[in-house]
Amino acid sequence: MFGVCDGHGHFGKEASGLVKQVLPGQLETCSNYTEAFLNTDAALNKSVDTNLSGTTVVVVIFEGTKVICLNAGDSRAIK
Repeated sequence: MFGVCDGHGHFGKEASGLVKQVLPGQLETCSNYTEAFLNTDAALNKSVDTNLSGTTVVVVIFEGTKVICLNAGDSRAIK
């Protein structure tokens, strides 16, 4: 699994740091990717002032011969 976060706004560094810590564990334990992203978003909103700050995130997961690209925000990975 590889991921890149791009924080923005006054608390962008904190937002991207939290997502880098929380999202990998969520992706491993949640029943689907959407749930993992929503749980991470909830944790972010509890910890960081997200009114004018946040982060984009791109994650690439390798499962056997499959390459799965996930993102939130306007960042993308291209297969």
